[in-house]
Amino acid sequence: MARPDGSLSSGGEHLFYEALTAARWQTNSGWVVPAAQWPGWIEGTLPRLGLNAQEVGDFYRDWAANLPPAPYYLVAPQPESVPQAAAPLQITPPPTTLYRLWLYVAPEVAPVPVQAPSPPILTARRGFTVVEWGVYLGGDAVPLHGVS
Repeated sequence: MARPDGSLSSGGEHLFYEALTAARWQTNSGWVVPAAQWPGWIEGTLPRLGLNAQEVGDFYRDWAANLPPAPYYLVAPQPESVPQAAAPLQITPPPTTLYRLWLYVAPEVAPVPVQAPSPPILTARRGFTVVEWGVYLGGDAVPLHGVS
């Protein structure tokens, strides 16, 4: 149960889950982020995609230092169809605003060619709002976390 202030009856402000999925990840568009720039990329890019300070802080806590070592990371934002097909949500009552930001992140030994992304962007939070962000570790990486 979620309360109007965003807290949950189970305590805390967010849910965590891990999932196995046969999702078809898009990897043609995204960003190639040098490892040394990864923390700054989190702090600079995620607010532009619509995450608030709390969500960026949670993402930073979970992912700033928890990726497998690599010189570069491919970060590919997923279209809304990917999370909907991989893990449909049932929320009662339905939220007024639902935003699902799923990122495919793969360690790379060298920059890979990708097109500039057209990521989903949360522009407004109206009424009952649900924000879901998650990371799927691609390539040969062993997932440390799932989608949260």
